[in-house]
Amino acid sequence: MKNKAYTFIILAAGHGKRMNSGLPKVLHKIGNFSMLQHVIYNAKQLNPDNIAVVVDLPLIERLECFEDIQLITQESTLGTGDAVKTAVRNLKELPDTDIVVVQYGDTPLIKSSTINKMVSCLEGKALVCLGFQTSNKEYGRLIIEDGSLREIIEAQNGENSDKEFLANAGIMVAYAKNLRELVGKIECNKLIHEYYLTDIVSIAVKSNLNVGYVITEEEEAIGINNRNDLAKAEFYFQENKRKFFTNIGVTLAAPETVFFSLDTQIGVDSTIYPYVFFGPGVKIGSGARVGPFTKCEDTTIGDSAVVGNFVEVKASYIGMDTKIKHLSYIGNTKVGLESNIGAGTVVCNYDGKRKHKTNIGSNCFVGANSSLIAPLNVHDDSVIAAGSVIVEDVPERSLAIARERQVIKKIK
Repeated sequence: MKNKAYTFIILAAGHGKRMNSGLPKVLHKIGNFSMLQHVIYNAKQLNPDNIAVVVDLPLIERLECFEDIQLITQESTLGTGDAVKTAVRNLKELPDTDIVVVQYGDTPLIKSSTINKMVSCLEGKALVCLGFQTSNKEYGRLIIEDGSLREIIEAQNGENSDKEFLANAGIMVAYAKNLRELVGKIECNKLIHEYYLTDIVSIAVKSNLNVGYVITEEEEAIGINNRNDLAKAEFYFQENKRKFFTNIGVTLAAPETVFFSLDTQIGVDSTIYPYVFFGPGVKIGSGARVGPFTKCEDTTIGDSAVVGNFVEVKASYIGMDTKIKHLSYIGNTKVGLESNIGAGTVVCNYDGKRKHKTNIGSNCFVGANSSLIAPLNVHDDSVIAAGSVIVEDVPERSLAIARERQVIKKIK
């Protein structure tokens, strides 16, 4: 990808009525991140010069928090061809020699490696499209003759009578000069009053330009139109993540029961036990162990640390060789090295209005069934007796006991 300049145009206008939702389609989540975030994340793997997202007016306010992207408004939703025309018109400083990737916001699983293959195929061609084998009649069809792509037939216009056919995944790669010229020639479809982006293939062929294609798997190319598609995409995403982690040296004791986020990071020789859920923002070091029925979110877990059964860790940092073995809640907490958090420990971080932080030092021992009332500092080499409710800071090398004295009375 070196010495090439890239621009991504992501088409995200339109509500997606078949989702039956008040939420715009591209904001529905897979792996705890929206479809649009998936597309942007994969685009950024190729270090593009610009990522432009074409949106309609209702969506633009929801995307203002997205960083390093250019939002382009398609004021009238006149189809995909009009969306690309609008994008090219707004990308005024787009050099003719730049490579432009046009992608849909509702095809979230397209890999950057697949786009690399399309770019490699672009030499000597006006554009390259992505296809996949399917029997799903909802997709448009790629018409191939003599090894070249000649036309894309929209689903509603083609019979697609074959059991399987080469379908259109909706991803195109072209040099900016060719894309600009071709989209400028798209004419409005008189039946539905829209401009089809797919028409640029036949336009290119009529201009004696060569059009290439690359084939990928259906699981990668899935387009999402309804909740059933969303569930399939979630399944494919999780399966790919499980394979990825096992391939790089992570042990998953029961892979089908572990669920990842798009940004989950796990180091080699770590072991993940059954029924573990990783929310956004989780980074786990090497040689760590995460026990069954554990939930982690916005958390860093250090090398060789152990997070055990029925533990929830949120917005926290767990140091190397620290152990949190059973039935604990750790929130907004930083724990140092080689500490032990006993079973049933609860960090009480929320006062009803705000969340407060707790710091637990290195080589600390927190006894079972303790409650730590934040904000709180438990300094290095200190011990908290089991069953304590700690409301004041614990000095270094100290024992803190905060519980009522036991009383025994005879039964008459």
